[in-house]
Amino acid sequence: APTLHRRVGTIAVLHAERFVRGDDFRGNERLLQALRSVVAWARTWDAPCIIQSGTPDHPAIRAIAGPLTTFYREELEERRALGYPPATHRLVLTSTDHEAHTAGVARRDLLRSEKPDTITNIDGPLALHGPRGTATTQLIVRIIGSAPLDAIADITRRISPQWSIDLNPVTLV
Repeated sequence: APTLHRRVGTIAVLHAERFVRGDDFRGNERLLQALRSVVAWARTWDAPCIIQSGTPDHPAIRAIAGPLTTFYREELEERRALGYPPATHRLVLTSTDHEAHTAGVARRDLLRSEKPDTITNIDGPLALHGPRGTATTQLIVRIIGSAPLDAIADITRRISPQWSIDLNPVTLV
């Protein structure tokens, strides 16, 4: 079969930073990965690449032209300061079957059963509204980032099966 070669004009990404969601702490990293892919495709197709941004000081935009080590060092510092992974792990426990009181008991039991050097904090119970008006309760368990996976597994074994568990979710909503 004959190979068709199409000429690719200019590849442009407009308002690149708009792809970063405010509730995704990995957003800057995801944007950088996407932009690097666009630049790589542009090189493959021998096409000019334009990345337009209203905030040229955005970390991912700066990292396209600069060293990646600077970007990742700054990202890690920010995540450490805000308590995001990998500085901490987050277990998000979600249930539609528990009331806030039951969630409070689960919270208390987790804090009592765990060594103080593994769980750093538990946020909640948080009452959320799920699909079709269902009431959803969430607990967010923060675990130190250096905790071994066995310790995290031990914590999850103590949680009632009525709770869904998400380790280091992309969003907290």
